[in-house]
Amino acid sequence: MDFYREEVVQGSGASDVYEVYNVQLEDSGNYSCEIATTDRRVTKKSAERLIQIEEFFTHPKITETNDLHEGHQRTLTCDTTLSQYVSRTDVEFAFYRGGRMVQGFTSSNKYEVPPNRLEDSGNYMCEVIYLKGNILKMSDGYILSVKGPAENMGYTWLNSIRLILSGSVIITAALFVFYHIRWMKSREEAAAPSTT
Repeated sequence: MDFYREEVVQGSGASDVYEVYNVQLEDSGNYSCEIATTDRRVTKKSAERLIQIEEFFTHPKITETNDLHEGHQRTLTCDTTLSQYVSRTDVEFAFYRGGRMVQGFTSSNKYEVPPNRLEDSGNYMCEVIYLKGNILKMSDGYILSVKGPAENMGYTWLNSIRLILSGSVIITAALFVFYHIRWMKSREEAAAPSTT
């Protein structure tokens, strides 16, 4: 008996059972079987049957949520979509930076990046494991750039300069108004007839 997937022989033998071990998505397709006499003069082929392999969870992807306030931490999330047959408790997540594990397998799909530590910059990846079938999937890399206090200081200096310039403009405008009013009063007093 011969077994076919997409018209290509997958297995042959005396058994009427064809088994696929460690099924992968690429094993999906149209399957059929063919039986023949020992001299191959008479053959009969079955109708094709579509067999669709469903993945337990999608390829993971790292997303970032960051608190844009200075000194606060950033959060990396390992996103994946689970099939209806997989419970959230059936999967665990791990995070890597530069190929080294920074957070081992846990039920949390989040990794908190500490604030302002330059050594936390790098290429991050996350891995998802299906605990009941030992299926592992790794995300693509995600580049994270952490700015240390020295890099953030540029913003502090710029803000200080802006503040000083703004204050100078306000003081100059206030002095201009003050002296303009004083000058107008002195003109009015000079123009007013004397009552003595």
